[in-house]
Amino acid sequence: MLQHIKAYNYRNLENVDLDLSDSINLLTAPNGFGKTNLIEMIYYSVFRASFRPLHSYAELLGDKDNHLKIELDWHNSILETIISNTSKLQRKTILNGKVGRKRKILETFGLVLFAPHSVDLVNGEPKIRRDDLDFFIMMLEPNYESDLKTYNSVLKNRNALLKAMREGLADSKELKYWTEKLISVGSILEKVRINYIKQINDFVPIVSKDLYHDITDLKVEYIPNVEFDSEDEIENALTNKYSENEQKEIIVGKTLYGPHKDDYYFKFDTSVYKDKNLKFHGSRGQQRIGSFLFKIAQAEITREYNSNDVLLLLDDIMSELDSTHRDNIAEFLINKNYQIIITGADINEIPSIIKDSANTINPKN
Repeated sequence: MLQHIKAYNYRNLENVDLDLSDSINLLTAPNGFGKTNLIEMIYYSVFRASFRPLHSYAELLGDKDNHLKIELDWHNSILETIISNTSKLQRKTILNGKVGRKRKILETFGLVLFAPHSVDLVNGEPKIRRDDLDFFIMMLEPNYESDLKTYNSVLKNRNALLKAMREGLADSKELKYWTEKLISVGSILEKVRINYIKQINDFVPIVSKDLYHDITDLKVEYIPNVEFDSEDEIENALTNKYSENEQKEIIVGKTLYGPHKDDYYFKFDTSVYKDKNLKFHGSRGQQRIGSFLFKIAQAEITREYNSNDVLLLLDDIMSELDSTHRDNIAEFLINKNYQIIITGADINEIPSIIKDSANTINPKN
């Protein structure tokens, strides 16, 4: 449980000193107040990345000073993030008084975010979906972050070699080495991703039944860039694909196949449609609900893996939904007994069941 937040000079939040309840915490304020900044602050501390476009973490510094500090008290673990921009831009992460290793932080802080951009999981580009799944898995799988870094490094080297071969500056001897490494670590990534998609699909029907009756049999379908019949055949399938398309990849100067090109999509049934892609056959509201179900499934899995439970960050969740769906979500969240931070611009969009039970917070008081 996240018990306390302290922060100094984070974007437009000059001084934050908040006690949180172990259930629902509610922040409603006009746009521009800093609601999303509070959500981002927590997310950034844990993942060392923002869910917003960010060219440099210097952009997180407010106008008050040339440094910022965030302190999260979570289950008696203290996570500090310090960014300074004096002689040079620096960032420090400290967990319980020691250098904060990302793997240890991810193991300690179970965090799931739903924000307005989360609907892009349904209708956005494949990279958005891959990145979201990868961040989720990194919290739970000890070796996944390392394997992903290795894959991206090997991919970069292989692409550089393919470009050199296109220009006649290298031959194919070294290509075999990088291809074999890419296949080895790439097959690991695909197997882990497929496993977690299966787990998500185990939970989605359960939460869907409790939450949203207009969509039934919602499932997430993983689409590998290179087809295979079973997980045991992934390495052979990748080997054959690279062998068959070596000249094609040399001509374009980059790796065209592998898990960095994989995707997944949401399919569902209604009284009208059967086994349809939610991106093309769902309304905006249905797409929003579909992405929310996906996130709740992630939260349920995180809760199973993480003995410290899970914090749901729900930024502007009630917008674009009618009153019936707002009430359904509110009742669902109350019954699930998560620790939650909910933000909204309009207090009238927040169902009474949440307003009556929530701990009201204000990061500017």
